[in-house]
Amino acid sequence: MRLAGLLVIYTTQLKGTPKQQLLDKQTEDMRQNLETRDLALYSRLCPEVIAWVLFIGAYSSFDTPGFRWFLLHIQDNVPRLDLQGWPQARALLKRLPYIDKEFDYSFEGIWNLAHKLNTEIDLGVLVRQYVA
Repeated sequence: MRLAGLLVIYTTQLKGTPKQQLLDKQTEDMRQNLETRDLALYSRLCPEVIAWVLFIGAYSSFDTPGFRWFLLHIQDNVPRLDLQGWPQARALLKRLPYIDKEFDYSFEGIWNLAHKLNTEIDLGVLVRQYVA
């Protein structure tokens, strides 16, 4: 949660600041940390927080190899929330730090990408289409 919160600050408030290496490192650290955890258990205990952390991770890593990892885990963990589309997912994500102007378009794209992984092959094309 702490790393995801830092990523919110890095990706929104520090625009224009040379920070890509720091952002990439924090995102990769968060991904590696999550890999050591039982995400299925945490998804049952605090599903909204896990969903938010995964979306922040995907948003922060969209041009790195870790992006697909976050998408796959969104695909695996978010269905437990029984969300009926992006509007419900957005409402859930807004319970945690969420900046409409910054996240709406990209997070909706991440939502769409996670739901297309079963059918789409060229993830690179999808990323460029949805994530700014």
